[in-house]
Amino acid sequence: MAEKKYSLYNNTEVLDQRLAVEIGEGYIVLVAGAGGRISGLEYFTAEDTLEETLNDINQLSSLIKKNYSETRVFYNLEEAVMVPVGLFNSSVAAEFVDLAFGNKADARVNVENIDITPGIVNVYRSNEHWQEIINRHFRVVTKKHLYSKLVEDVVAGNESLRIIIYQNTFTIVAVKNKQLKIVRSFSFSSDADVLYHILNVCKQVDIDVASAPMHVSGFVDKDSSLLQLLKKYIGSVKLYNAAYNDMPSVEKDQYPHHYFTSFINLLS
Repeated sequence: MAEKKYSLYNNTEVLDQRLAVEIGEGYIVLVAGAGGRISGLEYFTAEDTLEETLNDINQLSSLIKKNYSETRVFYNLEEAVMVPVGLFNSSVAAEFVDLAFGNKADARVNVENIDITPGIVNVYRSNEHWQEIINRHFRVVTKKHLYSKLVEDVVAGNESLRIIIYQNTFTIVAVKNKQLKIVRSFSFSSDADVLYHILNVCKQVDIDVASAPMHVSGFVDKDSSLLQLLKKYIGSVKLYNAAYNDMPSVEKDQYPHHYFTSFINLLS
């Protein structure tokens, strides 16, 4: 059964809207808007199959049934391998993810180019039936892995580290000299887990945490013990807020802006 955990709406009329959908482990997010204005955002927790979850959301959502000029679907799936263009061979694409994550039945191997220099190919697995399910629930759909979008945004913004905190996982993108070093998700059960993984990644890719700024968004409060711990060991920790002028007013009253930055940025 899907449950609507966050719902933010803006009564201002927004024309020619687009819809962005993020599908991750245990959640689905819908965000609608256009031209730097957000008309609504809904965050659903989910425990069932994608088909069952979307059927529930069709009953619970105020956004899903509206008409949109475009729908963008982003998969936040951990089974993804970044391959330099020069080393990529489409005939063995499945072997990249099999070697990294083991064989998996009922899986679809997807390949997409990440628009950075030098080129990177994102090879990732999704469920074999998801494409058919998504096409039944949404119109004018483009699909992309979330990692591809994040890497393009971080490189374009000349950032070094971006961290997105979810309920029990976080995603890190590390870039040095505008070249991708790593994008990966980690599970965590304590603040120390998050710090350990961040410091370990930075050590592996030779990024100096004392000087490299880190942008943090997601479900972390500004006065939380996690944020205070990160600030103790990392030179510059900044909460990352989406650059949208017209935000749902309820968000400003009830929730920190940075909770939803990564979802809102899917419309850009």
